[in-house]
Order: sequence, then structure tokens, then C-alpha cells
Amino acid sequence: GVLSDTDDLIEALEQLIEKKRLIKKGAMQELLTGKRRLPGFKKSDRFKQTEIGLIPEDWDLFCLKDVVERLQLGGNYQNSLKISPWPLIKMGNLGRGQINLSKIEYVASRCAPAEKDRLKLDDILFNTRNTLDLVGKVAIWRDELTIAYFNSNIMRIEFNEKFVSSKALINYLFNQASFINQLKNIAIGTTSVAAIYSRHLLQLKISLPNREEQKAIAKVLSDMDAEIEALENKLGKYRQIKQGMME
Repeated sequence: GVLSDTDDLIEALEQLIEKKRLIKKGAMQELLTGKRRLPGFKKSDRFKQTEIGLIPEDWDLFCLKDVVERLQLGGNYQNSLKISPWPLIKMGNLGRGQINLSKIEYVASRCAPAEKDRLKLDDILFNTRNTLDLVGKVAIWRDELTIAYFNSNIMRIEFNEKFVSSKALINYLFNQASFINQLKNIAIGTTSVAAIYSRHLLQLKISLPNREEQKAIAKVLSDMDAEIEALENKLGKYRQIKQGMME
């Protein structure tokens, strides 16, 4: 009947989403290392050996300290679930790559938080303290809320635009398995409380193509994300419909 048709739809969508996620994972792996190049960008077939593996001859290897302009920790605010005009983004709101707003806390004070701790579109947010497994999570702020601030377990990383033309690309790079491993190697502390210090973070290496290619790669990956997100929204609707039928 209708219910089993809905079940079939839900299952087909789940499989499709899983497939698209795997495709995106593969695309990230290939595009962010230059194993696969987008049309119009390849200058040569040659690769060079670097500390982080093989990279295309026409890409550059950078130490983060050479491309990072500024690091800023958020403010130390008292917060609670009680709604105030100032949502506060905390480490639990950082997923790998995206922001998760299933639980929002707010600055609990009579006066507004500092303007310098307010989030701006495309801010790259880095989780400096967490469990050993989760420390170093990175997500990009996409103006999910019209106004929000970030707290002191989170560091905003600003890049020199001469080298970095796409923060979306940085978000993908920092969420690649190989970079997550680099982060794990510099985390200090115990399983339950670990930290990553700026001085160690800034020593890590990344490889980047030129500014145009950065934007092109980020666009391909962002389009894949948008497609997955649309399918997930659709899946959510079908699940609600099914719930309604069962009730």
C-alpha cells in the first residue's frame, strides 16, 4: 500500500544519498591533491614529492603560518539555553565542515558581547579544545543565523587573500582525512581533554593551486554538497509524511 511505497521511496533516497556522499568523498580526495584536475587548469602531468605526499608540479606547498593572516579566540561568555538576543556558537555546534544548530545556547548577560566576537559570513572556525577525537574540528560559518558570536574554545582563522582565494576550499582541505590526521598528531592532552595550540597548528603544511583553480574546485565540491543537502531535505519530508501516516 501507500505506506510500503513511502518506505521504498525513503530507502531509495537513503541509498542515493549514501552514493552521492561516497562520490563527493572521492572527489575531495582527488581534487584536493591534484590527482584529478578540472578542465583548463592542468599545466603539466608531473608531480613533486613533498612532506605531505605528491602534489602537482604547478601547485605550491605552504606552511600555514605563511598563509594565515590572523588567529582569534572567541569571548569567554556565560551562557545558557535561555533565549537572549545573542546566540553563542560553541564547540558542540561545529561539525566536520558544517555548522550544527540542533542545540543553541545564548550569551547570558545584560550587555551585548564584544563586536569582535561576532561571526561573519565564511568565517573558518577551529575547535581548539575538546576530546582527543574531536579537537581540531573545522567548519565554515554560512550566516546560518543573522547574528551570532563565538566562544573561547573556538578560534577564527583568517587567511592572506594573496594566497587563499576561497575559504570554502580551506574548509574542504581542513576536513580531508589526511589533514585531520595531521591535526591528531599535534593534539596534546588526554583522551577526554585535549588541546591544539596555535604555534603547532601554524607549522602544518597544505598544498594549494592558484587562486582561480581554488575557486573552481570549491565550486564543484559546494555544488555536490548542495545536491546532497537537497536530497536530505527531501528525505526528511518523506520521513515526516510516513510518521503522519502511521499516526
